[in-house]
Amino acid sequence: MAINTLLCLDYAYRDIYQSNINLIIEKANQLFFETRQKLDLLAVIECNPKPEHPAFGDIATGFYGHYLACAPGIDDTVTIFCNSSDETVTPDHEPHGSYGHSSVLIHKKHKLKPVQMAEFSIDNFNNRPLGRLRFNTATRLHYYSLPFFHDLDPRTTRTPLKVHAIFRPDQDRWSRIKF
Repeated sequence: MAINTLLCLDYAYRDIYQSNINLIIEKANQLFFETRQKLDLLAVIECNPKPEHPAFGDIATGFYGHYLACAPGIDDTVTIFCNSSDETVTPDHEPHGSYGHSSVLIHKKHKLKPVQMAEFSIDNFNNRPLGRLRFNTATRLHYYSLPFFHDLDPRTTRTPLKVHAIFRPDQDRWSRIKF
């Protein structure tokens, strides 16, 4: 399993010639063509008061829509945006619900059906070529796994993501939320 971790600005940052995400696509493709290994997971650690900023969606569109490069090394990559919660306080931002909205992105071929629940929703991130599992802004502990069914049966369109549980803080422990 190939895994790559970035900080939020590393994901969206662009210099005069290319974006950082393009470097990840190139490395994933190199691994794919040399060893047939794919990038399975891209984790983006965030403390981001603007997780819905169009720059993140535009980069995700290029990544999953193959607009940046033909990319067989990232076809099944799951991208996890781990953002801080709405309780986050920084010197220039008071807590007001702008943080949060951690999410999981996956290629549109995995056919996520739209869902709207209190703890999370599933959408296509404003008509982009991907599916998005989007969590709310509250402090939560998400427990999910990435069962790669496509490794066992490449014809499957099952989602390589399973949400097992969501926990909320409860005094000095985490309590499971039923959803």
